[in-house]
This record gives sequence, structure tokens and C-alpha cells, in this order.
Amino acid sequence: MFSSLQSLVLLALSVLVFAVQAYALIDCIRRPAHAFQAEGKLSKNIWLLILGVATALGFVGIGGGLGFFGLIAVVAAIVYLVDVRPKVSRYSPRRGPGSGPSGGRPGGGDGVCRPVGAPGRGASRDDRRRRRGPARRGGAGRPRRVHAPRSPRRPGR
Repeated sequence: MFSSLQSLVLLALSVLVFAVQAYALIDCIRRPAHAFQAEGKLSKNIWLLILGVATALGFVGIGGGLGFFGLIAVVAAIVYLVDVRPKVSRYSPRRGPGSGPSGGRPGGGDGVCRPVGAPGRGASRDDRRRRRGPARRGGAGRPRRVHAPRSPRRPGR
């Protein structure tokens, strides 16, 4: 009876490890490639290769087995989830309530992935004013550009 309980616990742990590895692989697939380069991490293709091999090893190791290779595979998935994913997730479009064709933003989504808080099409009117400076009404703000008067043209030229 005790050995069957150990087998069940080992099976549950190996399925959990496989689920973590599969989640890391799927998350990596969903991230844009330029985010990895922008954050100075390994390229997306390299992470896909690492996580693909890790997930395959996790699948083969369900029920016990692979020992050291299984440990390396789960460490690779954990490194991705703890170190890489938080950095590259800033470059993905937001998901959740209100997301859809408009991207959940008042101005609509333009399909460009920017870090959260970066200026873009979805910025509110107040955000754009803050970046641009005070309003131009009533003489406030930047001074108007004054041009020198042009000399009148002479006929015949």
C-alpha cells in the first residue's frame, strides 16, 4: 500500500512538472520575437528550442524516470518563467476584460506591441497634453513663431 501511495505522489509531481513546462512553452510562443532582443535575453527561437526539449523530456518522464535530465528540464522552464517572462510580458498586448478588436483602449488598438506605459495611440488626451506641454489657448504655452515680413514682388520678374 505504501509503495502505491508513493507511485501516486510521483505521478502527480511529474504531471505537475510537465504542466509547468508546457505552460512555459505556450507562453514563449505567444510573446513577440522583438521583446526578447529588446530585453537583452536569448532569442525567441533559442528559448523555443530549450523549452520544447524540456517539455518533451517532461512528457517522457511522466510516472518517474529521466532523473537528472528531468531536473535540468524543469530548471529551464523555471528560469524562463521567473527571469525571462516578466521582462518580455511588457511587450505583449494586454488581455482581459475589455480586450478585443479595440485592444481595450479608448483609442483602439493599432496592433503594435509597446511596453506598458509607452506613448502610443491609446494614450488619453491628458497624457498627450502632458507630453506636448500646456495648451496654446490664451497665449499660454510655447510662443508663436514670428516670421519676417516678405518684401513685395516686383512685376515683371
